[in-house]
Amino acid sequence: MDSPDTTNAAVRRPNETIAINPTRGKITLGTRRLFNLLLYFSQQDGIKDTYSRSITEVMAYVTTSKDSEWLKNCFRQMQETAIEWNNKDGKVEEWGISGLISEARVITAGHATTIAWSLPNIIRERLMDPRFYTKLTLEIHSKLTTGASIALYEICSRYLTNPTKVTNREAWEWWQPRLTGNSKRDAKEYKYFARETLRPAIAEVNLVSDIIVELIEHKNGRRIESLQFKVTKKVAPALEREAVKPFDGELLESIIRLGISQQEARSLYADHDLKLVMKTVALTEQRALAPNLAPLKSKAAFFKKALSGEYAKAAPVAVTVVPMTALPAPVLSPQERKVQVGAQIAAKRIQDALRLWEEQGGEDQMALLREFRDQSTVDGYRKDITRRGLACMVSIALRTAFCQWYADKTWGAVTDQEMIDFLVG
Repeated sequence: MDSPDTTNAAVRRPNETIAINPTRGKITLGTRRLFNLLLYFSQQDGIKDTYSRSITEVMAYVTTSKDSEWLKNCFRQMQETAIEWNNKDGKVEEWGISGLISEARVITAGHATTIAWSLPNIIRERLMDPRFYTKLTLEIHSKLTTGASIALYEICSRYLTNPTKVTNREAWEWWQPRLTGNSKRDAKEYKYFARETLRPAIAEVNLVSDIIVELIEHKNGRRIESLQFKVTKKVAPALEREAVKPFDGELLESIIRLGISQQEARSLYADHDLKLVMKTVALTEQRALAPNLAPLKSKAAFFKKALSGEYAKAAPVAVTVVPMTALPAPVLSPQERKVQVGAQIAAKRIQDALRLWEEQGGEDQMALLREFRDQSTVDGYRKDITRRGLACMVSIALRTAFCQWYADKTWGAVTDQEMIDFLVG
């Protein structure tokens, strides 16, 4: 059979199967994709005891690998994952718990391999006649590149038809396992969860899906205790583009850290060559840190002019300063101005943190890198620090993430008084 045409394909997912909280182990990106596809095929076939498809048809959607062992591991994760729900219909209240699948088989006969699966009765019943469901497009599902992005997309899509268009309000610790897919806590503090999981997931969902997600943080004093998400439908979905670029969440975050709004950063990311964008971010950071040049008034303005003029192509190492014309200041609301000033202070802190780190001795520098490594949940950062030592700081993404962590460690969260002093200064 041919691979599924995902252009208009969609599955009506019972709401009980949304926001899965793993009880043990970890739900990976591949497992999320596979489970969604199995539900799609099952819904197409109707009520049956056992469903089946060729391995080629399944693998074409969930992964480029043809390794049946990879598929078996996904099935094991599904067997180990339980979902719970509480439904109330009038005077009847129902609690339930179930696994994602009840049975799975991989059958090889000659050169042909078929996979077969069975669904728990409750999931099959809800799948065939869901009272409350969320419609998920397979095409969008296949373009999201992290498990956290898929989980966030599923949860927020559920509230798209809600009159408030706002998700449930829960402690940030509630959201963490449901987005990371990990039964163990990845981050012990909210700022690490936000930096390494939450913000990249929001950026990717907003970039490639048909919805816009906005984070709502609820504070108790200076501490962020709970989260909600506001969701709206895109007027012109990104899927209508001829092709969706490979998503690089770290690169998009790097653009936003220059002081550019998330919406404009998405547009710049989508409309330019990714290598040029990456080089221009590096060029902007180099220019900002250049000790023998006049201070950069606006990283955001420099970046946009350098990107438009493709300065990075002509300046691989030495940075040539190009005179900039004054740009009209946008009219911002007080809240937008506060966000902008906070971003400017955070960007300056990253530079200050780098200078502070460079003033340390080699042993102290390495000690700080190890501390960052032990707290980071980004596997690539941990491996790079362990393998390369101080030389890992040549990586723009790692250096920026480390300096942001070091700034938070040294100075804490940006306060309102700091914003006032910054504006007065």
